[in-house]
Amino acid sequence: MTQWFSTLKIGSWWSLFLLMGLWVGATPPASAEAIQANLTLEAESSLTFRALIQQAELLAEKSISQAFEQPNVSEVLIRVAGDRYGQSVPLLTVKVMRSDWQKIPIFALRHAITT
Repeated sequence: MTQWFSTLKIGSWWSLFLLMGLWVGATPPASAEAIQANLTLEAESSLTFRALIQQAELLAEKSISQAFEQPNVSEVLIRVAGDRYGQSVPLLTVKVMRSDWQKIPIFALRHAITT
């Protein structure tokens, strides 16, 4: 498995979509069949835990979808952490095979998430 690490500090939805475009632009080697990314969400003080989890799920879903746009990728592992005032905690981990993602993307994501 090729490891591909990326840490993103995200403070708003606009930043989320802007940085996702940058994340996809940094592609793993052409021979890679599995990729892995560690992403970080910056937790705003006004966010509830549930809202933070929803942002993490959205980030994971978009990251997986964009990763599978590369035809050589067969497996994606995404870890999302939350960062608040310099303290980081894991929020969720998702491991999805292309075959599962092609069947039903959202269903595959919901069943692959571990917190």
